[in-house]
Amino acid sequence: MTQESGNAIRRGPIRICLTTGDAMALPADLAFVGSGQNLLSRVESESESSFEKLEYPDWMERKYRMRFDGMRSTRFLASPNFIWKNVASIRARPSRELRARFQVEILESMVVTVRHIVRPRRVLFVPYHVHPKEVVVLNTLCLIYLMMRAPLGKRTFFRPFEIEIADLDDAGVFREIFASVSDNGLFREFVKRQVEKYWCMSEEQIDSNAPEFEFYGPG
Repeated sequence: MTQESGNAIRRGPIRICLTTGDAMALPADLAFVGSGQNLLSRVESESESSFEKLEYPDWMERKYRMRFDGMRSTRFLASPNFIWKNVASIRARPSRELRARFQVEILESMVVTVRHIVRPRRVLFVPYHVHPKEVVVLNTLCLIYLMMRAPLGKRTFFRPFEIEIADLDDAGVFREIFASVSDNGLFREFVKRQVEKYWCMSEEQIDSNAPEFEFYGPG
């Protein structure tokens, strides 16, 4: 349900399913993964497809009459018969202070794959595992918030119907860490710092659409 307040639209919490276990047992229209070679090799082997550089669709160049450079390091794989019908491999490593270029690339990759190529009903996030848990949680949830709330131009982002996060060891850590940084406003401030790097939302828009999540599933 939405509630209008001036020009702002207030929405309820973003619902996320948490699943602990092998992510490749979970079906998805689009999966966002890291760049670990073991996982990517497994995806290519089981899907019988190959990752290629993610590019803007040709029709966008014709429509906007300009040449897009494309993403520098994001790779994309499409395989209709694989359990993940589409996979985006994000090569930018998360950290407490992501370089602006990596932040922009991640966001543009989401725009292209979610809005212009796939328009997925079900999106799966398979987070990195080699970094501090808090960094992984904050960055993943920030990206999901932007995917679901950032207007990005005259139209709002296409919003998937279902979002799932899979963690091989403990998906419940997303619920626990978010609880520790939500009530005191720390997560909202984290989102604002990230957004400053690519200007996709104003502070007013973030305040009127608070970064709130509702987690379900065993985690």
